[in-house]
Amino acid sequence: MTTISAENQAVALLTSAGPLPNIVANDLKKLGGRLVVLRENGPPRGKMMKNRARRLGWPTAVGQTMSHHLFKILSKASQRRINLIETEYALNSKEQPEIETILIKSVNSDHCRDELRKLDPAVVAVYATQIIGKETLNCVPAPFINFHGGINPQYRGQCPAYWAMVEGDADHAGFTIHLVDEGVDTGDILYQSKADFEHSDNIATYQHRVTAQAMPYFRQAIEDALNNHLSPKSMSLPSKLWFPPTLWAYLWNGVTRGVW
Repeated sequence: MTTISAENQAVALLTSAGPLPNIVANDLKKLGGRLVVLRENGPPRGKMMKNRARRLGWPTAVGQTMSHHLFKILSKASQRRINLIETEYALNSKEQPEIETILIKSVNSDHCRDELRKLDPAVVAVYATQIIGKETLNCVPAPFINFHGGINPQYRGQCPAYWAMVEGDADHAGFTIHLVDEGVDTGDILYQSKADFEHSDNIATYQHRVTAQAMPYFRQAIEDALNNHLSPKSMSLPSKLWFPPTLWAYLWNGVTRGVW
């Protein structure tokens, strides 16, 4: 792994708030050069619930909201495991004031597009945002590269490592670094690999483990873009979009399949 060769090549990171986005931002800073984080607030949870209800029905949307609250409790209970992962991989989940950060309402807002145009980045890194629309994708002539914590296209969407484990498909529990298009995790693939988990991992720690193992590949993809060496490819796997489990599905999978 080398560092950014031209100091005037800026990298923009579109992301959200929280420990995992902080890990990604802090790790990409290792590339050197200028990194600017555009951190979105995201839609209110009530709006997200209504959107899911339109697509999946109210029972599923309510069940997913209930599981979200359970996962927040599980994350606190799993903090020791999360700390061990961060220590093992030398990850930093604290927001660093020295990293340029711009707060935006949404990656699809005029504010976001204006900031991207002003920055004129050589590459736009993406992690944990809303689906990025065509207008934002086309606002600067730079590749948008996403880190997805699942094996595309078989485990697109949310909680992919968890669903792979539920399906008894540990060989397809991993991560994908890919170009962003207008679909949901459907862009051409740059890097992809299986991730390793331990018996003590659960839905609150899978993404930490995946992130720890994916970051060298994410940095490499950004480096490839900066040096015009991107080599995208497609994968001949089944394609399926996954959503967070409902509370009852999560409990059922835990009891019957031992996947928590």
